[in-house]
Amino acid sequence: MISVLVVNYHLIEEIDVKLIFDKKIRKLKISGNEQFNFDYYPNAMESMVTDPVNPGWTMYKEIEWIEIKGSQVNKELAEMIKGIGKFNIDSHPKKLRLSAYI
Repeated sequence: MISVLVVNYHLIEEIDVKLIFDKKIRKLKISGNEQFNFDYYPNAMESMVTDPVNPGWTMYKEIEWIEIKGSQVNKELAEMIKGIGKFNIDSHPKKLRLSAYI
């Protein structure tokens, strides 16, 4: 899914991230230049989440939800995300929330 977000970063205005062990809302930074096996890996991301608990690293299993904001995210991005796997998606006109734990 991170690869889809990187390729389509131009559709995204902002991404909020909620980790499972606290109430703080962080930002997921995507500029479109991130690369698999350099910035993000099969199990984690490096330096993509602001204020990570483990310096520099965020494991995917630590993410409770992400909220993708942008004027076109509901239309285009939702379909792309649905095509790559099973996600619990709460869709609104200008944002998508993907929940990992419910």
